[in-house]
Amino acid sequence: MSPTDLDSKSPEKCGMTTNTESCDGSVRTSLVPSAKQSNPPSLVSSREVSPAATKTIDGVVLFQNTATGGHPLLGGGTYNNRSATDVALSVTGLEELTLLFELMVNERGLLKRTMPEQVWLHAANQFVAGEILHSAYKPYTGTNEVNVMQGRFTPYVNHYLVNQTAWYMTAAKRGHTLKGYWRTQPQFDSQDDFMTKGASFSVFFRFSAGVTYWHGVCASNGA
Repeated sequence: MSPTDLDSKSPEKCGMTTNTESCDGSVRTSLVPSAKQSNPPSLVSSREVSPAATKTIDGVVLFQNTATGGHPLLGGGTYNNRSATDVALSVTGLEELTLLFELMVNERGLLKRTMPEQVWLHAANQFVAGEILHSAYKPYTGTNEVNVMQGRFTPYVNHYLVNQTAWYMTAAKRGHTLKGYWRTQPQFDSQDDFMTKGASFSVFFRFSAGVTYWHGVCASNGA
């Protein structure tokens, strides 16, 4: 599996000015969020629940269920790390993915014994997550049932997720192989234009993103 390798160069022009340093500071301020906008979405899109997502070392897309074929095991059979039918973020959905997680096996069919700790979601789902994960009683019912999900997971909002209904469950960092790293840290450059007395600015960086194994992550595309 080859990680996603991306280059990005964001040019910016600063108009007529006699103070290049002042212009340099303001342009850098605008280039930084521009770089951030192109970086995290690319990292995230490689792991979204979609047929075009990054493939793992077994040759199939990261998130699999029966409909998509599952992750093949060496001794035969498959294992899924995606809900059987995509379910919305809910107590029922969390229960399904928790069982998929805790019964997860390695490529030889042996139990991984990996515990889920984090739930990643779109900003639109943050209030639902708060109600589910922090309520003492089972939310949206009047039966006074204990909420078994209270305090069990730490919710994280990823502002760059595209799919508003999809949500993800992961182990602690040591328990999964999702990765993103800089190949070249952001480098800023500038050049004065003698004829127009203007200045041009740019930022260049390279980064890679990918995943090796499917262990330690589960997902649902939402409903």
